[in-house]
Amino acid sequence: MTEVNTIAQATAWLLQNGGKPMDLLKVQKLLYLADRECMDQTGFPISNDTYCHRQYGPVLAETLDLMEGKVSKDEWSQWVASDETNKLVPVQPDTDRKAYDHLSDFEIDIL
Repeated sequence: MTEVNTIAQATAWLLQNGGKPMDLLKVQKLLYLADRECMDQTGFPISNDTYCHRQYGPVLAETLDLMEGKVSKDEWSQWVASDETNKLVPVQPDTDRKAYDHLSDFEIDIL
């Protein structure tokens, strides 16, 4: 089962460090690649999400539901929002690693 705080913070970190709003597909691919890299190095993913295959390749299933608004979680909306063009943006732009308390320094480096 996906830890919503962890995946919300991972998404917000990517958005914050990407410098601009990102479309859902790009964020999904970056999260998937970060999960795979973490599994390759440690044997454990960042997200603990289930993978599913979509038209453009594998994605994180529960994370996709959060991004598309199919599931509403306070933990998600505290970190990630959609702008007027339906791209994802960080709610609280913060580059201080200490704010991302559900991610290890190792996971942040991978992201």
